[in-house]
Amino acid sequence: MKKPAAVAPTPAPKPTETKPTVTIGAVSSAVEMPEIVNKRGSKSKYPFDDLTAVGQSFPVVGKTAASLASVVSGQNRKHKIAKVDDKGNTVYTKLKQTALDGSVTEVDDKNKPEMVEQKKFFAVDTDPKTDPDKATARVFRKV
Repeated sequence: MKKPAAVAPTPAPKPTETKPTVTIGAVSSAVEMPEIVNKRGSKSKYPFDDLTAVGQSFPVVGKTAASLASVVSGQNRKHKIAKVDDKGNTVYTKLKQTALDGSVTEVDDKNKPEMVEQKKFFAVDTDPKTDPDKATARVFRKV
């Protein structure tokens, strides 16, 4: 003889949630607008700005060059500026446009300025036994 199937107890009803009442006031100029603080491009915890000359470096203990790659890449992007000509106009990259007759014309890509590196950094792994600062990695300024 088969046992009757167990019946699951019915769950207790959920309490109904009351939504807060939303009230919108009148437009006003009496409240001073706060200053918006943008943390994008915030200061790095690594001393990249202190590397003022090519060949300078700083040690990093407990990290590898691979683990510093995204930080170094971000700093390399941060230190690029748009190239300008002698007249102060932005220099844009060139696009090649081919006409139906096969002739090729170069035109400026107004969406993509040529970029110039002001500073460039790279990281290398070091041996803590031979590094003067016992660092596991070191970041150098290249440009």
